[in-house]
Amino acid sequence: MSKNEEKIEHTKFKFGRNPLSLIIVIVALAIIIFGAVTISSYVTTWNNNKITPFVSSSDDGSGNTTYKDSLPSGFSLEEESDSYIIKRMDGKDFNLFDFTIECKEYGQLTNGSATFNCSIKANDNIKSKVKVLKDLDNNKKNIQFAFCFASDWVGLCKYATSVSKYQLSFTAEEATTFTKSISGLSNYPLTANTFPAPITVYTPDLYVCITFSYESSGVKTENYILKYTYNEYHVDGVTVGGYTK
Repeated sequence: MSKNEEKIEHTKFKFGRNPLSLIIVIVALAIIIFGAVTISSYVTTWNNNKITPFVSSSDDGSGNTTYKDSLPSGFSLEEESDSYIIKRMDGKDFNLFDFTIECKEYGQLTNGSATFNCSIKANDNIKSKVKVLKDLDNNKKNIQFAFCFASDWVGLCKYATSVSKYQLSFTAEEATTFTKSISGLSNYPLTANTFPAPITVYTPDLYVCITFSYESSGVKTENYILKYTYNEYHVDGVTVGGYTK
């Protein structure tokens, strides 16, 4: 063996009890720990702050259920069954009747209160499905609306204080219009304390639960929980939660 070959043989790295091996082990462990802590932080934050509007609640340990925010007065959801239907969908995909909603006022000057303009009008889709809607109260109101602002990651869930009931007429030529407000809102953006980098939520999502009942071999109740993103419900020029997109 030549002297050059011997030199190469002596300088070749071998993993074992030497400083370089120790550094490699420490770096590998640091990467594994960093990854585990990061995953745990994001998963834990998501699980603790994921919102299911009109449902999200927590148990205080004594069997009592506490909602993240008080549900609207007069609102409740029963367990889903053949006669009690709950459907969650994007608001833009809802076409059972004509429903529009726009946020006309929400910003730093409203003290955390958002106001929406809404309109409803029957169309052929609901006329072909339902002959007569059942009244929900003694005032001949047959359709109910509940409103919620929510954001995952930061656990925000704010409801309008009460439900709104109106009459959806199959014969009306003009749409029925109304306004609704949600108060007690935070100014956005909001930040989730995730490691190593916090997640920023810039705007809340809007949820609307529409409820109505009708006769179909007995009384059937349908609930549609519609989700609207910021870009779908806000009006250009309106500041939402202190944030203008």
